[in-house]
Amino acid sequence: MQPSDFRDDLDPYLLISFNRADAARSSRESNEDLTGHGSVTLLPFTIRVYDPMWQSKQIPDLVESSRLGTIITCRGSRASVVALLQDPVVHSVEASRPIGPQARECSASLPFVKATNVHAPPLSEKGNNVIVAVIDNGIDVLHKAFQDGNTGKTRILFVWDQTDTSGTAPHPAMGYGTLYTSAQINSFISGTPFPANSQLTPYHAGTDDGAHGTHVTSIAAGQQTGNGATDFFGGVAPEAKIVVVIPNMKVSAGKPESVGYSNSHLDALRFIENVASKEKLPVVVNVSQGMNAGAHDGTSALEIGFDEFTNGGLKSGRAVVKSAGNERGYRGHAKLTVAPNTTEEFVWRSKHVGRSEDLIELWFQACDESEFRLIDPKGQSCNWVTRANTSELHTYGTGNKAAIVFQRYCDDNGDSRLTVRVFPGSSINGIEPGEWHLEVQSKAVISGGRIDAWVERLNARAVEFQGTPVDDDRTVSIPGTARTVITAAAVGSIAPHKVASFSSYGPSRDGRHKPTLAAPGIGIRAAKNGTAAGADAMSGTSMSAPHVAGAIALLFSHRESQRAADPNVKQLNAAQIEKAIAHMTQNFNGNWTPSMGYGVLDIEKFINTFG
Repeated sequence: MQPSDFRDDLDPYLLISFNRADAARSSRESNEDLTGHGSVTLLPFTIRVYDPMWQSKQIPDLVESSRLGTIITCRGSRASVVALLQDPVVHSVEASRPIGPQARECSASLPFVKATNVHAPPLSEKGNNVIVAVIDNGIDVLHKAFQDGNTGKTRILFVWDQTDTSGTAPHPAMGYGTLYTSAQINSFISGTPFPANSQLTPYHAGTDDGAHGTHVTSIAAGQQTGNGATDFFGGVAPEAKIVVVIPNMKVSAGKPESVGYSNSHLDALRFIENVASKEKLPVVVNVSQGMNAGAHDGTSALEIGFDEFTNGGLKSGRAVVKSAGNERGYRGHAKLTVAPNTTEEFVWRSKHVGRSEDLIELWFQACDESEFRLIDPKGQSCNWVTRANTSELHTYGTGNKAAIVFQRYCDDNGDSRLTVRVFPGSSINGIEPGEWHLEVQSKAVISGGRIDAWVERLNARAVEFQGTPVDDDRTVSIPGTARTVITAAAVGSIAPHKVASFSSYGPSRDGRHKPTLAAPGIGIRAAKNGTAAGADAMSGTSMSAPHVAGAIALLFSHRESQRAADPNVKQLNAAQIEKAIAHMTQNFNGNWTPSMGYGVLDIEKFINTFG
């Protein structure tokens, strides 16, 4: 359908995709609006871009509403669409229903997952006996969603900003970043200025920094801020205590964030454990950030670290929830099934986007033998990497450098791993745009011959696999593939259930059932940073995960009340919770699917399972 096909009676629920061929066809009509009637009436649509730092100022008539990484909601005219389709940083443009009465928000998603039933008598559970910990990019500590509705005091116990060098670190063993206490946050609420060099300041100043973390935290544990159209309806566990860790993942500009992910997140878990132990309260950790590098089988140090937090799922009062990821459609995973003595290839397209390296990992069974060489877009090749020649550093005529390393019997899991890193070198164009070919020449194939490949993402999405090996399965991001982490896919807040187009599919590489379940993640309207009490809409599995984390928080808190009445009652652990939350879904039938796991979250059934 072309932009000119928009009509006044267009169903606002209908999503219409555009492609770049539309741009040339519609350029002569670019002064008309999207309805095709000549007056400039702005209609809502969604943009997906490769670079989250992309600026929209050069696009005519475009008015942004909100951003979630590379997803932007906005309003614009036909001229906006034509200009967007001609912009190489824009991945796609979709018509969208307007933000208004039809928009899905927590006022719709909470009743949909039966949270409001649990808030009401006879349970009347709102999470006052639990900690919700969030590892995310920031939080607006002044937003009323995070305050006690009666006292106006913060419900945030601590914010550890690992990126902030202005203050005191939380502990000598974690000697970096700045720790903000509830007392300090209450002083900020009372009007005390933020420290001059504090990195907290942007999180309440209306910038994009912290928007994601503010939104996510409010879904899990936000208080209702009012009944007006622009207010926040409230989250799943609105009386929970809150801990936030802002991770420092950026080692340097252009580096894949996975380089800094493990240390920042494992340190965060250690800090959260210290707080929960001191407070003598159960804690559920929400993680809505992930990575692609790794075997996706639960065996990396990062995944094992997450499992250690729950003691392999056995430690009572500890659970971790991870978003499944928004990787579907980004062409970041590919697979080959090779026969003996054949030649196949992985092909990826490099875009003209500045970055310091590309990182691709291949994983396969160590009993299989294959050899590899990388051919650049100019047709130049490096030497073969084999079991005998396990590493190759090659400089191409463009100045690009490739470092290819093969490890048989990798120490994570005993499988084989091939790591391909491409660097700009002296090339004036950076990493050469065009098609790179990784040739695979199989020798002996003892197993099924499957080879999985993942691109470690930069926010700019500068690399996409091409051709038939592209595969949306096994796209759940790490550490959602850890063994004891509960992983959430995204669906809408209405039946019949429909999985979001972006939601990553399972299983894990070793066949385990990830994602665990699904929860609302489309157009969720929750707390907006930089506003006293306002809200805005975002979509993503990042919005699904805090619905699940909030559900677990309600169960932990309810269990604490039971324990207070009967000392023989034991707090629950992650192993028990993972099975129960999967079995008590709205549409559970005993079968697991790669898209929504065992079904859609039902908080009332989940909590009533334990009395």
